[in-house]
Amino acid sequence: MIRTLAIGLLLTAVSLATAAPTDIKDDLARVVSEQNRRVEVVQRITPSVVCIFDEDRLGGGSGVIIDPRGYGLTNYHVVMKFMNTRIGVGGLSDGKLYRLEVLGVDITGDVAMFKLVGKETYDHAELGNSDAVRVGDDVIAMGNPFTLAEDYSPTVSTGLVTGVHRWQGEGETLVYTDCIQTDAAINPGNSGGPLFDRDGNVIGINGRISAEMHKYARGRYNVGLGYAISINQIKRFLPTLRAGNLAIHGTLHATTTDYVDQVVFNELFEDAPAWNAGIRVGHELLRFGDVDVQSANQFASLIGTYPAGWPVPITYKSSGRINHKVVRLDPAPPPLRGEYTVPQEHHQSATRETLDAFRSAVNQSSATSPAKWKWKATRLTDDNQSSTFTIEDTGSQYTRTETAPDGSTTRVIHLTHDDAYWTENDRQFTLTTDQTLLYRATRALRSVFLSSKPLWEHDETTHQGSDALVTIDDAGHIQRERRLETIAWKPDENMTINIGFERGSSLPARIVVTDRPTQKRLEITFDDYREISGVTWPHQMTVVSESLNFIETASNLEVTR
Repeated sequence: MIRTLAIGLLLTAVSLATAAPTDIKDDLARVVSEQNRRVEVVQRITPSVVCIFDEDRLGGGSGVIIDPRGYGLTNYHVVMKFMNTRIGVGGLSDGKLYRLEVLGVDITGDVAMFKLVGKETYDHAELGNSDAVRVGDDVIAMGNPFTLAEDYSPTVSTGLVTGVHRWQGEGETLVYTDCIQTDAAINPGNSGGPLFDRDGNVIGINGRISAEMHKYARGRYNVGLGYAISINQIKRFLPTLRAGNLAIHGTLHATTTDYVDQVVFNELFEDAPAWNAGIRVGHELLRFGDVDVQSANQFASLIGTYPAGWPVPITYKSSGRINHKVVRLDPAPPPLRGEYTVPQEHHQSATRETLDAFRSAVNQSSATSPAKWKWKATRLTDDNQSSTFTIEDTGSQYTRTETAPDGSTTRVIHLTHDDAYWTENDRQFTLTTDQTLLYRATRALRSVFLSSKPLWEHDETTHQGSDALVTIDDAGHIQRERRLETIAWKPDENMTINIGFERGSSLPARIVVTDRPTQKRLEITFDDYREISGVTWPHQMTVVSESLNFIETASNLEVTR
């Protein structure tokens, strides 16, 4: 037996000795290939990293450009010291300094957007998907630690993701919810810089570290625990930040606690989002934002990633029954010293970009706006009542002709600047407030927003920032999420129109119109976009108000230029 074992060991040793050179050669080739790939990625993304200083070139922080027009992200605490002027400087790896203008800020989430000024286009980094990040993934951190980058070339450190969905906070300020933890070296000066995945996509903005003081170190130093704000959270706030607005996070006005194996609601305000969704003290929280909730701490981290007004699916259990709702979050204003002022030029710039993109998306084949619209419409109410219309809109005149099943005209509705009416036996009859809001809002979308009038120059027009539309299936899971950016316009003293354009397509997705004297509110959502005569336009709208609830479908659209 001993002889057999010896022969076996000898044969194994001979086999290993014979195979080892080839195996080592293959291993070395893989190592060299991976190293070359990493070097190529670093070289490609280096020009997007910014070294940030105040106007006197003091301080020191980092940032990353995410758009060829020079828009970028950093930490709020990096730009906080020059918010009185909103002007700093940004150094790039080309060795040059550029004027840096601070746009919107998220004080609670410690994020700020800036724009570099000085050339037409900039190298930029692509945004990744932080929800796909796993513990153990390779990451690259880049920035300006200890202001070492005297030539503005960023310092590079690599490491692993050592934790996901972490929560780091100090009271109500600089709260890092759902953040990424890494052992890549992040030190003072790295704040605001990007955390990249192995392919060079931004998955987070570095901002916090667990640090210690040492008498031989230059102040604080990294102990192997750094934290990055997840990029998927930041994505929800991007339109708000680009417009120069103050980002406001959302709240349910409800808290939860861990009870045995459940997460239950223990406190909530009446007439708040949770209360209006039917939630009461003692109800069990099962899912929030399509994520199964395992603890009260996890819920606090999840809700911190959403803007105020954002629609979020929630699933809870009451008396043994599972309920699925979509709730819009209330604002949770950040602790702000003094008044936050949005520079008018930021509003105008963001509004102009949004409306220009809208016009281009709708009117792709021509620079001339449509002069006349004509189409048929079929309306189906929630009680299955159907009616048909023929609509004409020339900009100067709007008529909506109601037709009977046999095709005969029943009445003709006319729309003026501030009223909607029809005539019968030489008498004029005014439509209800809800109906007037409906016709005025949809007409404003066609005539005013597609006209050549520079609407963004009006004080009555503002960029409201981020919004969304969410639909869920029967199990409460997100079926469709449409991310929007919203323009608010006040055509007169009595009405406010908020129009949400779908990010990506720039097509209109939602209108909320409010009659200010009565506070009546009507909501319209659009879908079924079709291209007719060079114009892409929604052919279905869903209308909901206090007295209206229907779906209207358009057909036979004719556009005359």
